[in-house]
Amino acid sequence: MKKTHTNRIHMLCLDLDGTIMTYDPAPARIDPKIVLVLNALPPDVRWCTNSGRNRLDQLAILKASRASGLRHMPSALIAEESLVYIGHAGGYRGLRPWNDIAHKKRAAFHGALQRVLVPRLGRLQKTYRPIETILKHEATVFLLADEYDLPARFATALRHIVANIPHGRVTRNGGWVAALPDYLGKGNALRAYLQHARIPPTSVLAIGDQLNDIPMLDGALRLHSACPSNAAPAVRRAVRRNGGMVASQPAPLGTIEIIQHFIPASVRRTV
Repeated sequence: MKKTHTNRIHMLCLDLDGTIMTYDPAPARIDPKIVLVLNALPPDVRWCTNSGRNRLDQLAILKASRASGLRHMPSALIAEESLVYIGHAGGYRGLRPWNDIAHKKRAAFHGALQRVLVPRLGRLQKTYRPIETILKHEATVFLLADEYDLPARFATALRHIVANIPHGRVTRNGGWVAALPDYLGKGNALRAYLQHARIPPTSVLAIGDQLNDIPMLDGALRLHSACPSNAAPAVRRAVRRNGGMVASQPAPLGTIEIIQHFIPASVRRTV
């Protein structure tokens, strides 16, 4: 059951892939139907992204979306599940000191993790055959074929390794599996932005579809949460436990259904 929303929504926080994106034809961009709804948001409603994609990827998506008619640009970008960039003078500047601390936390965590992980990497790769392995100064990420439950099985194996590192956790988004310090993640990064912008969580609606979205949807932030009908089962459960809305349709139509349910004015402005 959906909880009633007596507080008006003033901030919309959107996951990208699986929630509002389209990829055909290239380049990747916000779905044109979502663009119409974003452009129709009332003047006092802002929106931000919250994605595992980095800032440059998101800027490229916004550029392609502007070419498709997007006028209402996001007030902030949350990138790599950790870094916050605030709209400023036609661009986006890093939120300080949050981003400075996030970089230090990531570097320390991934350095410690990779010292433990590398000696076991050959066995992991032989067993799970990841398509891509990314070991960087501030990132430990794997891409697996999204079949035979491989991402879930690999995530379980990686959790056993991450358990050796204090304050670490594993996240998943489809075939992507990543480790990061629990200080970060989509929920904590969104909290940092809301505190900076002095936006009360009760006026925020967050929409996502994958396991890495759960920290912003599970009720910990005390905001409104929702997901399309094709969200991962664990996401749908988390949203329902939080009294949020599970749309009757898959994304992107399900995302539009949610926005227009919580922000009825956006319906009138698109008619």
